[in-house]
This record gives sequence, C-alpha cells and structure tokens, in this order.
Amino acid sequence: MIEFISNGEREEPVDGTPIKYCKLYQNCWQDSADKRPDCSMALKMLKNVDVKDVISPELDEDIYDKDIDDYIFKSRRFRSATSLYGGSTAVETWINNDNTSNIVTFSQDSQDHVNKFLLQQWNLHKGLKVNGNTFIHGEEILTENGTIISQEVKQHAQIYTNLPNNPFDILKNESVSAQILEEIDICLHIRLLNIEYKNFEISDKFNRAIEDVLKNQEEISIRTALQKIFEEYGDYIPTKVVIGGALRIKSAYPKDRMSFLQDIETLKANLYWANDQIFSGKSNIFDKIPFDDIFTVEDMDNNQRITSGQELVDWMEEFYEHKKGYVIAFKEIIPVYTLLKIDLQQEIIKVCGKFQNINIEHMIVPYITNSLIPENLSIWTKNAPIIYLSHWISNLYLHYGLIIQQNNIRHGLEVAIDYLEMPEICLLDKSYMYLQQPLNKKEAFIQANRIKIDNINVAEIPFLAVSLTNSDHPIFDNQQKSNEVHCFIASEKIKLTFNINKLKPSEKFLNAVDKALNSSYPFRNLKNVFDKFGYFCSRSIILGRTFSKIYEYDNDVPLETDEYIFNTDQVESEMIEEKLVKWNKNAKKLDTSFFLDFNGDIVGSNEIYFRLTNLEEKQHWKTVTQDLIPLYKILPKDKQNEIESIVSDSYHIVMTGNTEITHKDQIYVNIQFENPLQDNDYEMFGCLIINDKNASDVMIRFSLANQYGCRAIIHKPDNKSIPSDAQIFWIVLSKGHGYFSQHSRDIKIAYGKKILTSQLPIDIEIPLPTWLGLWLNSCFLITSFDSKDLNKNQIIQSKLKEFSETCIRVEVFQYNLNEIQCVMTDITMKWCIIDTHNADEKNHIIVDVGGAETFSLSFLDALKSNVNFDVHNAVKENNGNNLQEEYNGKVGEPTEVSGQTLGAIQTVGDAITPFVPLFNMVTNLLDQMLQIYENAKCNTKICVALLDRVEIAQTAVKLLQRKYQANENNFRNQNYYHAWVRFVNVLENIRKFAKEITQLKYFQKFINANAVKDSFEKNIKEFEEVCSDLNFTMAMYNAVQREMEAKNVAEDLEILKKLMNGMKDEITEIRLAISEVNTLITSANILGSQIADAQNRGGEILMDKSGPLIEEYKVPQVDPNELQDPYVSDDNVRGTNKTVRKKIYRGMYVACKKGQLVEHNDGTTRNLYNVIDKKHQIELAALLKLGVCPFIINFYGVSNVDNGEVMIYDWATYNNLREVYLKYDIEWPTKLRFARDIFNGLVFLHQCNLYHHDVRCENILVCT
Repeated sequence: MIEFISNGEREEPVDGTPIKYCKLYQNCWQDSADKRPDCSMALKMLKNVDVKDVISPELDEDIYDKDIDDYIFKSRRFRSATSLYGGSTAVETWINNDNTSNIVTFSQDSQDHVNKFLLQQWNLHKGLKVNGNTFIHGEEILTENGTIISQEVKQHAQIYTNLPNNPFDILKNESVSAQILEEIDICLHIRLLNIEYKNFEISDKFNRAIEDVLKNQEEISIRTALQKIFEEYGDYIPTKVVIGGALRIKSAYPKDRMSFLQDIETLKANLYWANDQIFSGKSNIFDKIPFDDIFTVEDMDNNQRITSGQELVDWMEEFYEHKKGYVIAFKEIIPVYTLLKIDLQQEIIKVCGKFQNINIEHMIVPYITNSLIPENLSIWTKNAPIIYLSHWISNLYLHYGLIIQQNNIRHGLEVAIDYLEMPEICLLDKSYMYLQQPLNKKEAFIQANRIKIDNINVAEIPFLAVSLTNSDHPIFDNQQKSNEVHCFIASEKIKLTFNINKLKPSEKFLNAVDKALNSSYPFRNLKNVFDKFGYFCSRSIILGRTFSKIYEYDNDVPLETDEYIFNTDQVESEMIEEKLVKWNKNAKKLDTSFFLDFNGDIVGSNEIYFRLTNLEEKQHWKTVTQDLIPLYKILPKDKQNEIESIVSDSYHIVMTGNTEITHKDQIYVNIQFENPLQDNDYEMFGCLIINDKNASDVMIRFSLANQYGCRAIIHKPDNKSIPSDAQIFWIVLSKGHGYFSQHSRDIKIAYGKKILTSQLPIDIEIPLPTWLGLWLNSCFLITSFDSKDLNKNQIIQSKLKEFSETCIRVEVFQYNLNEIQCVMTDITMKWCIIDTHNADEKNHIIVDVGGAETFSLSFLDALKSNVNFDVHNAVKENNGNNLQEEYNGKVGEPTEVSGQTLGAIQTVGDAITPFVPLFNMVTNLLDQMLQIYENAKCNTKICVALLDRVEIAQTAVKLLQRKYQANENNFRNQNYYHAWVRFVNVLENIRKFAKEITQLKYFQKFINANAVKDSFEKNIKEFEEVCSDLNFTMAMYNAVQREMEAKNVAEDLEILKKLMNGMKDEITEIRLAISEVNTLITSANILGSQIADAQNRGGEILMDKSGPLIEEYKVPQVDPNELQDPYVSDDNVRGTNKTVRKKIYRGMYVACKKGQLVEHNDGTTRNLYNVIDKKHQIELAALLKLGVCPFIINFYGVSNVDNGEVMIYDWATYNNLREVYLKYDIEWPTKLRFARDIFNGLVFLHQCNLYHHDVRCENILVCT
C-alpha cells in the first residue's frame, strides 16, 4: 500500500460509495497542503454526505480524471440506456445526435424506414376523433412520405391540474355550509420530444372515398355518407405533437376537504421521491407501500396501473431513459377536410355548411379541460413538508433502533425497521425555553436525551437490564434526587406519528432474531441481537431545532423552574437574551453565553434567535423529542411471546436426557450435561426405565448439582433388581437464561415446592395454573421428594384423591411401609405440571443428552393410570339460570339512532339496550380514574374532585339500571341518548385531564398553574351542564361543598406553582474543560523540556519551574477491591501481549490496561524522578479532563491489578474499528457515523492543542 501511494496511486471507490465522500477523499489527497481540509472542514463535509447520492455503476469513468462535481452532475442526469425505439441505426442517429443542434432532420436514405416505424408508433398518419376530453384514432389519412422534425425537450416532469370551472361548483365547494366531496384529477407529463410532421400528402384511399361520396346526387345521402367516413377516419390530423409519457391520477373515491388535502400531500411525496430517486439516486424508504387505496395512477397510453413508489420509479425511468414514448399532447391539429383539394372542400361546405376557424391558444392535453399552463413537479411539491420524510428517516436514522448507554442514547448498528405505511404528519409552530431541575435521575436521563417512555416499565424490557450491567443506571432510578439543571431552547416544526401496527422488523433484524431463537442459548444470543439493533424505536418524533446545556446544581434548595413559550414572529431577540441573562443570575455556575445544538456544535446565545427564525430548510430539521416503544414490540406476536417467555423468571424444561445404567443394581449414577447450564439454580425430575416401562417401585433423587451435571440416587426396595440395560430419563427445570433446548421450548409447565411438616400419609393441595383451562385432561403431574435423612430403601410417592378447575389434591405416602417412617420436618416435595395438549399421542420429546432419539413424557407421570382428568366431572353443571350477556357495542360520537327507532322498541329491556355500551364505558372510566388516582404523583386533591364527579356518574348508572322501567320514556328519547353520549365524552375529557395533571411528565402542556385551574373549571362546568340535561340533581354541589372543593384545589395549585421547576440541556462547561486541558498540557510541556535538558546533561534538576502540583489535578486512585471479575468469557482479555483485562467497576464494564506509569531509572536523581512523576500525573489529569467530550473514551483513574499498575478506561464492547469492519457488514449510514464521531473527537483534541499521531482503525475503540 505504501509503495502504491508513493507512486501516486489511490484506492478506487466501489459502487455505492457516497459521491460527496469521494469528493472529501479526493480533497484529502490534494498535492498542495493548502488545499487539503483540516479536521474541522472534514467534519463539516462529512455532515453533508448523503448516503443515497452514490457512485453509479453505470458510469465506468475514473473519477480522478475529472472534476468530481462534473461526475456528480453526469451521474445524476444521464443514463446509458438502449434507444427509445429499439436498435434501428436510423433511430439511434436520431436519438444520439451530436450537440451541434437540438433539431434533427433525417437523411433521405433512411427516411422511409424511420417514417414507417414512427408513424406506426405514434399514429401521426391517422385521423383523430374527439371522445369526451381526449382523442381516439381513426384510420390512415396521410401517406408515409413526409418529413419528421424532432426537437429534444429538456424539462423535468410537469403537473396539469383539473380545477372546477363552473362558478357555482366553485362557490359551493368553498362554502362552510355545504362543501362537496373533492377528488384528485391530475396529469403527470414527462416531455421528451417535440415532433412536427410536414410535407405529407393525403392517401389515395381516403381521397377516393370522399370523391365517391360526393358523386351521390341526394344531398341528405351525401351528408350521411360524409359523416360515416369522417367517423371512420377522424375529423382532425395532428401536425405538431409532444412525445413522452403521461399518467392520469384520480382519487380512489371522493373525500372531504381535510382528507383531500392529506391525499394531495401524499401524492406530492410519492411523485417527488420517485423523480428524485431517478435524478439523485436517493432511495425511497416508502417505495414498497401501496397507494392505490388513496388514488389511482394509470398510464394514459395502455391503462397500466401504478400502485407503489417502486412501480412509479420503474415507469418514469422507462421514459427518462428513452425506452418508451407516445403522444401526450397536441401542439397543432388541423381539420382533415382542409387537406383536400379546393373543389372537394367547397363541396363538403356546400353539403355540411361553413365551419368556424379553430383557434386554440394552448396545446391540447387529453383529460385536461383547463389550467393548461403546467407547473414543474419540483415547484408543485417544494412547499410540502412531507417530501422530506424519507430524508429525515434516513439522515436521523429513525429506521434504526436505539441503544441505551450509561449517559446517552445511540443508534443501533443496522437498520431494524421497515415501514408499511407513511406516518401521520402534523405541522407545528411552537417555540419555548425553560430552566428546570429534574426530580430524579431517571427524569434527568430522559430529559437530557429528549425522549419519552411513558407507560413503559423499562425494567421489564427484555435484556435491557442485563445489557446495561448496572442496576444503578439512571433509567431505572426514579428515587434518587438529581443534581442536574437542564437549560433547553427549542422550536418544534413538525410531528411524525407512526402506526405501531404498520412498523415491521427489517429482514436482517428478523433473521437475526430467528437465528437466536433457534439456537441453544437464546437468551445470550437474543441479548447480542438487541445490543446490535437496539432496544427502543420511535413511535412519534417532533422535529425542529434545539439548543441545550446541562450543569451540576449543588444547592439543597430546589431551583425554581422558569418556562417561556413564545412565537418567533412576535418576539424579538432581545427578549430571549434577557431571559438568558436572568437565568445566568439566578442559577449559580450557569453560563448562558453559549449552548450546544443537536450536532454538538457550540452556538453563541446571540445566534440562537437567528437560527430559530431561519428554519425554512426543512431537510436540516433535527430531533426535538421522540416518544419511544420497545423495539421487540414490532416483531410478530409469536416471537414477542417467545422472547417474553425466555426472559421471564418462570421455570421451563430447558434440557432432557437419558443416562444408561453401567452395571447391575447400580445405586449412584453420574449425569453429565453436554452443554453447561447458566448456573446451579435448577431442579431435576426423573424416573427409572426398565424394559421401556417406568419402574413404579423406584424413586430417583438428585444431588451434587452444578452447571455441568449431577448425581442421581436410586431408591429401591432390597428385593428390587436393576438390570444393566436400565436407563434414567430426566428433565431439567430452570429459567431460560442459559441453555434452553429447542425440543422442549413449546411445552408449558407450572412448578412449585413445599416443605412437608407432618407424618405420612398426608394430603397436599396443588394449585393449577390458569393457562391450563379446559386442557385439564391433557397434563402430567410430576413429583419428587428429597431429604438428607432418607435412606436408600425409603420410597415416597403420591396419588390423586380429587381435583377441580383450580387445584388438585394428592395423597403423599410411603410406598414401602415395611421401612421405618420418615421424620417429615426436612422433606421437600417438588412438583411440575406439564401441559401436553399440543404434543403427539405418545407425548414424545427429543432428548438432548443420551443415546435414544426420543422419549415419552408419560414415563414421568406420577399419577399414572389411576388418574382420569375428566373435565366434565370437574366442572359443575349450570343450574339452568340464564346469564345476561354483556352488550359489546361501541359508542363514540352520537349515532344515527332516530327517535322513531327508539320508540319502536317493543319492551323496556330492549329499550335500554342501546344505552348499555354507554353504561359500560362509564364503569370503565371509573376504573381508569381510580388507577390514575393510585398512580398520582401530584395534584391528588384536584384528582379527588374529578374522581368524585365520575363516581357520581357511576351512581347514576346504577340507579338507572335498577329503575329502568320508571325511565322507559327517557330510553326511548333520541335527545336523551345524545345527551348520554355527550356525558360519556365529558367524562373521557375529565379522565384525560386527570391523567395529565397527576403526572409530572405532562406539565409542559400547561403554561402555568392558572392554566391548570382554567382547565379544571372548564371540565367541571361541562360536567354540570350535561348533568342538568340528564336531570342528575345529585351532581350539583351546594355552596358549602363548592367552598371546600375550591380550598382543596387551591392548595394543589399552590403546590403546583412550586413544583413546576427545573428543566433541560446537554453537557457542562466544555470551554472550561478545554482551558484546563490547555493549562495542563502547557505545564507538561515545560516539565518535558526540563527533563530532556537534564537527561542530556546527565545532571540533576535544581529547581522545578512549573510550580507545585494542584491537588485537584491528581489522578484518582481506584481501590482494587472495587474492581470485580465479570462472567468468564474469551473476550475478557485483549491485546497482543494480553495487557488489557475486563473488570466491573461500580456496575460498569471497564478496561484495565497494564503499563508502567512512572519510569524508574537507577541513574535518575531524586529531583528528576519527582519531576517525571509530576509530568505523568499532569498528563493523566489531562486525560481525565478529556472525558468531557462524548467522542473520547472515559478515563477513570489508576489502580493495581495482579501486582501491576493499570489505567482504567471504559470497556469498548466491540473492541476496535478494525475488528468491527472485519466482523460485520457495515452499512454506509453507520460508516459515516463512525467517521463523524472520529472527527468530532479529533476536533476536540485540536482545540485542546493535542494531536493524535497514530489514527488507525486499531486505535479507534468502538463502544456501541
């Protein structure tokens, strides 16, 4: 490689490399150093790289032989494609003309061939007949000896829109009272060529037909005959036409105004993405999503139906690449009769009357009756925010999962999500700024990373807690107080909401999950899958612009929250700066002179207003907040269930096997597992098989259990003989966190144990699992008994006495009564109920250990043949009482239940039926309100007042149900029904409001406590109004009740004012860190110079010019006792000389790197030794300070491991970058993220006057 580079050779970019990345690569190899970018410039160029704008495999030119910008232009515009009209030499000449002129005239020697082909292709020699808003072709009228002149059209796609031209339709549609349903009626044109056909002649056949008719003597007969001829041949002939492709686009069905506008936006997006994909190479994430249920798209020539973005791209490419083309518009048409001889024209006029001159100002476009001036597609779509949707998803990595780290969130390594439909889009225009202290560490983590995880118990997300390895991770800590203060400024511009049911796992993600599930260690392998793809994904995301800052707050008095919502059109920059100055004064240590934007770039406070007001470039919008869901929830339901089963703490049958007896009457049998279990926490059940039958007079116990096996102890009577060909069939029950056999994974079990405390025989009640249901006759009960006091001849068994739907009762007894009775104080009974209703008739299972391929689970059945689980005996018969079925209808808005229909109901019982869903909804709302009250974090007194109202509603429901006969007239009244619907809607509003004001996470919705008060009073007023309509007098409070309620509400509002404090930002004093590092490096350089001088002279340093070492710069010493060993793994030791070891430090994985921190030299004098030690201390202190940058690995201090000095860093999960790209197939978005992170770190080092002189992949550590 060095030799090649020295000779001026460079690496060649492969197909798919982003073009701007190639440009950066080219610039970095400029001969002149002045032309090469520095790290800051390279970082800016990397941020502008578009992963979809790539090197085209169709261009085989060397990009280094020309300017890269020219290459970009050519790769986007031109395609090497076959001719529009096949392989004809003449046609090739016409298409690929030289650049001397855009007009091409065919030579005479090829004219006949070309004319015949083109005339037949485009029907230029045939007449046109008007048919509605388009033409249809008649018979041949012209000869083929004319001249075709072609002019290439260099225009992008154009849009024609049919608008209503009837003034009454326009007025009606624009009125509020009676808007008509609207439809899309649009044509898309791709214009390729302007064609003119001239110097043609009338065909003899057509001419003779006219002459023959005119010879007829009767005028009426002549007129009729002429009409038939022109109906056959056509009335007009085209002389100038436009060649290209055209689509007619219409609504799938008429819609109201709002739905119509949404459909237009969707249409614009699909057309824009298809066109952009062809010219820029950017792929469309939504190109597989069908849109034919929204609008129909048909080719105007052959009625081909286009149903998705990919089909649209394929269709457009055929025209842009000149593979297809037909007449899409008529620039000039002339009446056919005007081509005849003058005498024939006069005869026709004499018979049919004089024709008016045709004067059409614009060209004729089929199906377009007005709006004949088209818009370019790019102009028509440019103001639609939805066209940037694909760009946002790609550039913000929304189709990647999210990985939780100790202090932040990162995207997964590969695409995890595919979309089945586009998200719902809501435009916003909200700007705000706040200063807040989060209540706890979890809230601080959530705010710092701008995420929402409402209604998610993060502790239950599969594998997350194991992946973090730190139970103290802030995402789990909602108790410990946070000492962070968040300062946050944002402008929200758009919200994208995805339908969870329309998110599906990417093929790679799904295949990885399948592979892990089908492995023998699914827990470990699934964890690795989610470590790679992520644990969360976005359900909704708000885009705009953000500026943030986080700092430590060491005051015991909570910081008062300050929030300011503003409109950038109405607020001047001075008002924002004044607010920042105020925060700077009120909050100690807060420096509001600069902030960090989404990319981590520093922004001065005086620039913020300008950036907030200049957000027109929608492609640059970034994430403001995102609402998350667990990533595994997008998997198919069966895989979700499998994952939840594997991560649960429930026991499963994780392993089965059979072990052969090695000699006759063997009592102790060693059992070895072919695969080690996770730990020693497991249970075993087994039985002895003799001649393929369960030896019922033998009991098996297990002891000396560890991960790798155990010992089976056979209890038998003295007179029992065990042959040498006997076998022990056994199963292992454990959590599915280690080895988990695929053969038994679908078998459900219930496990339990109990200490027996009285003499045998004894009755034991065993509860049945709820999932067993009606499969009671398809299960086995396995029991085992264990005690250190049992002798080898004592055998304990169980038999069924009775059972029900909820439990079974068994008798536990000693089988061989001739033996001494056991003392029951130390005997443990264990049982396992195995569901076998999905197994085969013989309940066979493939064993994991042993020679036999399959064994029957029935060998283990402790209840044997005397058990008859007959469901019909277990379930009591119904006494014949009819149970009222619950009415399951759903009611939202008032339905069209007419008074006549309600009045026609025959019985009182029938009359109440339409109200039953409403009554049920009230009951459900009460249950939800009770749950809200139990979970309330604040404003409990306001919540109680609202809860009282819902309880009043429930009381009213009960009264109506008890006295429904007395209220029969009301139930038959349509207005009463509508009032009830309003009543339920009011209660639903109360529920939503209660939920919002009792949870701290919703406070941002309310500007202040007065807004809460206003909302409360509004809800109460609406409740009382609808109660008055329903004659619910109990809902009306008297003066005393109102006064008490007002007092309680006022107390909550006062607390609320004090609680609304503390909010958001990002990192602390970066500038201060840079300054400190510069100071440290300067001191280290001074010491380095003194050491070099002294060593060169071989003398002693008489005086240390750098001054004493500041105490706070001394490197932390980590107590070796705090460094714990992780689980055994091949990856725990790294490095060529095994100098890096993995440890656990305060719940986190860390790397302990060996090294001699101070050089000991016998010839070094004492003063010199002190200076060297001091220099190392300063360098380590600088290394510690560099950790403020998120792109530089954290250094925690020094310690002693195995009698050697070590430096402690974060553990790099994926080791170095070289190992990552050798092991994984890395996609371009991830490659670019790596590159940007590397340059971010280098830029920070340069600001600290530090330079990395060995930037290689081996020295880039990959943590996530």
